[in-house]
Amino acid sequence: MPAVRPAAVVPRDSKAQTQRMLWRERLVVAGLLLGLALGVFGAAHLQTVASDGYASWADKQYRYRQQHYQPRRKVVDRNGEPLAVSAPRPTLYANPWQLHQVGANPAEVAKRLGPMVGVSEKSLLKRLQQSDRRFVVLKRHLVPQQADEIKAMKLPGIGIEPAWRRYYPLGEVAASLLGFTNVDDKGQEGLERSFDQALAGSRYQEIGKRARDGRVLEMDKAAWQVDVDAPFELTLDRRLQYVAYRELKRAVQEHDAAGGHMVILDIASSEVLAMVSLPSYNPHVRNKLNWDAVRNHVISDAYEPGSTMKPLVMAAALDAGLVTEADVIDTHNGRWKLGGHWVRDGRRRGGLTPAEIIRHSSNVGISKVALRFDSADMWMALSRYGFGAPISTGLPNEESGRLPHFIDWQPIEQATLSFGYGLSVSTLQLAQAYATLGAEGVRRLPTIVQYDAEPLEDRVVSANAANAVLTMMEAVTQAEGTAPLAAIPGYRVAGKTGTARKSSRKGGYTQDSYRALFAGVVPASQPRFAAVVMVDDPGGEHYYGGTVAAPVFSAVMADALRLLDVPADADSAPRHLPVAALRANGGAG
Repeated sequence: MPAVRPAAVVPRDSKAQTQRMLWRERLVVAGLLLGLALGVFGAAHLQTVASDGYASWADKQYRYRQQHYQPRRKVVDRNGEPLAVSAPRPTLYANPWQLHQVGANPAEVAKRLGPMVGVSEKSLLKRLQQSDRRFVVLKRHLVPQQADEIKAMKLPGIGIEPAWRRYYPLGEVAASLLGFTNVDDKGQEGLERSFDQALAGSRYQEIGKRARDGRVLEMDKAAWQVDVDAPFELTLDRRLQYVAYRELKRAVQEHDAAGGHMVILDIASSEVLAMVSLPSYNPHVRNKLNWDAVRNHVISDAYEPGSTMKPLVMAAALDAGLVTEADVIDTHNGRWKLGGHWVRDGRRRGGLTPAEIIRHSSNVGISKVALRFDSADMWMALSRYGFGAPISTGLPNEESGRLPHFIDWQPIEQATLSFGYGLSVSTLQLAQAYATLGAEGVRRLPTIVQYDAEPLEDRVVSANAANAVLTMMEAVTQAEGTAPLAAIPGYRVAGKTGTARKSSRKGGYTQDSYRALFAGVVPASQPRFAAVVMVDDPGGEHYYGGTVAAPVFSAVMADALRLLDVPADADSAPRHLPVAALRANGGAG
């Protein structure tokens, strides 16, 4: 029987080895698949979730970013002359936390900085030892050279921040109008405060691409965020501002007065050419401010304007046909009883024409004219001049004045309103009313900031009525009027005096405290300017508007006409009367 060949037998070790190889292959494949999956997931993550972070990191490597600081806008007058400017005055600061982290010696830093910036080492050391603080001001208003020297020292935790300080070239001459800023360059008073948003400086960022060595390759112009660096233009003429301040201050000192105001308007546009308020102050030295001096009294004070109201009432009466230029009004020898009250003139006279009422400043005459109005009509006529309503110049603390409602008027109240008692006005409101007469009866709202738009207009009285009253007012500045001291050689001057008693805190009026006023228009033939001068509480012998305020008007407006090259319109100057003659002439206004 043939032999049977036995089957091949696979050793156990070889079988196990084969199994291990299979598992290894499977693990390798699984690892490859897992790696592929992780790669796909990672790529997707980079493209979606983490893309912003990596892009930001890359941006930091190749982008150029620089912070810039823009100073507060320059304020200029109508001719581009500077009224308020900002000069670089950097701030020295410290990061005490960083100083502590790098192990720097605060005492050594204080010792090196103290003599350079004029601050005691003890004071600096106290601030530098505040290790929990990251920003501490060490010194404000460095000069640029100091800042450069400190930067060159490269002291740890010490830095320079751009900052500016405000300067006012006219000083106290325009301080009450312009105001001032604080240490953070924020407007605190005056125009700086009310137009702070328009004047404020800004910060912006400059962005571009840079090379590895730090060189800036190109700028991204779209990234600039810069405010327009245009000056802030006012209607003021700094030459006239200075002249008005000089002459008003001279009068205040000469007459030992409490203060005074003056404003000049361009009649055609009603732009403010000068606005002066006394007392004033130095805007660069404010450690002991007199806050009464800080106020702009031209717009913030309202007072009874006295006889300067008479031409305005007369123009309204002529316009309404209640009186004609030929009328003769009985003034009862300067003493007239009305409802148990006496209305008096400074001098006894009989019948007066409207022109003579203005020339001699007759209270009785203008009262009789005023009482021809229905009370509602007279109230409306005075309202149209702008009394009792704010002008809205944009300046802070503007006073609207007071015009009582006609429903409360008695005949005596209606009469006293006509010669400036019982209502209150600001100096700017009064100037606006006189500019209305100069503009042939058209009222334009005064402005202090240059605008492209035409001024708002409103007809108050007819051109004929306004021109007639201007002619009457010319007689006031001539020899027999109450203000020949307001005359200007070579020019026709139309104006009116006012001498108003000040109210008493105990009620009624004081016997020895006055406001001296003069309001006028020049040249009378072709009016260019309207101006009002008010001297508050003049002491001494003279207190009439014709002797205290009128000379200021003459001196200032003579210079204004010359500086602005306005042609003369008179052959010779009216004859001046001496002060004693003025008083005898009833020049109380």
